Amino acid sequence: MGVLYNSTKITYDNISINDLGCISARIENINTEDIYVSDREIQQDSSGRNWGSKSKNYLYKVQRKPHEFKLELAFEILNDDIAREVAKLFFQDRFLPLVADDVFRVYFCMPTGSTINYLGNGGYLTFTMRTFDEYSYSPSTVTTVKDYSGNVSTTLQINVSGDVIIYPEITITPNVSGSALKITNLSNEGKFMQFETDGKGNQLIATEVITIDCENEMVSTDQLTLYRYDNLTTDSDYLELVSGVNNIQIDGDMLLTVKYRNKYLF
Repeated sequence: MGVLYNSTKITYDNISINDLGCISARIENINTEDIYVSDREIQQDSSGRNWGSKSKNYLYKVQRKPHEFKLELAFEILNDDIAREVAKLFFQDRFLPLVADDVFRVYFCMPTGSTINYLGNGGYLTFTMRTFDEYSYSPSTVTTVKDYSGNVSTTLQINVSGDVIIYPEITITPNVSGSALKITNLSNEGKFMQFETDGKGNQLIATEVITIDCENEMVSTDQLTLYRYDNLTTDSDYLELVSGVNNIQIDGDMLLTVKYRNKYLF
């Protein structure tokens, strides 16, 4: 097995393993070979295709598999009470953040198995961990806040250091009632989101807080009984941030917040 990380400081569910008596930790690949990028399952329709056919295979989707790895914790003193406290922390039925402080990566994971090995007064606890998805993440959320009071059109640059497209959470607060607000990613084929007065005459209201979850394609507002899906134009796309430089054109008078975590393939 290839060692991915050796660390003296690891936290799980925001709790330091050192506080439970762990003196060192090691994260290893679960396989005999080092995994580079997680395996993929490709679903396609190849019905009616033969060696002489020129028809295409139709791709349905690509599903990447989650990571699996071993987490080994070393203890100078290991007894039943300590082992029980560690088990209470790890064996929760949720995917929780595992952070090796010196590598600046977060794995959202949970154990699928474990072993204990007593050596004198100390010993080792080893967990088989499975991640929620195929990515590791930046430890903290990247947040950009800009006040575009009186703005007609300007450009915001966002640099994504991760490996894949990010779907951020966006918060928009109009500074003027009834205005149209538009966010365009010039670095992603000019795809844009635009909010304006809907077909029923419902305008955006000054100082209301509109939250757009681009990952789950959800729009909400802090104004009771109002729904802002109809204010989002039909030709709009939920904002995507590509890996690298994103030049975002901002049209409209608003307070804008963009939040995301960088995603890494390994």
